[in-house]
Amino acid sequence: MCRRWPKAEGPERGQACDLCDFADLYTGFLQRAPDDSGYAYWLDQLNNHGDTRSNQISSFGGCDEFVANVAALALAGSSNSLRYVLSDVQGSTRAVMNNNSSSSTVLARHDYLPFGEELGAIGGRTSGQGYNASDNNRWKYGMTERDATSGLDHTWFRKYENLSGRWTSPDPYHGSEYISQPQSFNRYSYSVNDPVNIVDPDGLDGFGATRRMLGSASCRGLFGPIDPLKKLDTLKNSNWGQACD
Repeated sequence: MCRRWPKAEGPERGQACDLCDFADLYTGFLQRAPDDSGYAYWLDQLNNHGDTRSNQISSFGGCDEFVANVAALALAGSSNSLRYVLSDVQGSTRAVMNNNSSSSTVLARHDYLPFGEELGAIGGRTSGQGYNASDNNRWKYGMTERDATSGLDHTWFRKYENLSGRWTSPDPYHGSEYISQPQSFNRYSYSVNDPVNIVDPDGLDGFGATRRMLGSASCRGLFGPIDPLKKLDTLKNSNWGQACD
């Protein structure tokens, strides 16, 4: 499945080409790979298992030099259904707090290695501090959704294997190669091997985390699902035509 647009530049102007090719266990738009409950179809965090919203995250606070982002996590079927998610400059969840007006506490903490492997309760990190605690939050590293069954990080267009720092399928976007970045020609590398400064929450093309978080650009949408059609429309309006095969 792939949308097709005319080329905007070059001698082949007017000819159609594929912007991207999906080669994974899901289409990139709705279907996800199997989870513990079977196949899940994902649309604005609406889980098809009973058509209930599960782990719905929405933006709560803005971002500045000190606070990357605070979001609200609504848990389906829970009496204590609202929690607060604190993220770092990359959009990775670092702490989850309960919604208690009198004494809010940290329910869980998350630390990661540079490419996203979660550290857990090792070294000076203890379970008493909240490491390895269950918080019912699937949004983990770099604004991606972690599959509890496989341990892979789910994006709309690919899955990411954080232990090796590589995608499980090649980059489907024929336009993310940059002559100034040789690593971009490796179609499996995550964020051109620079995960500290670049994040890639949709699996197509990364962007600078620090510039996004600390610059003048808006931080809206750092939590919640990527809209694949909007993403492709954005790419369509950029100079992607020359990069098509």
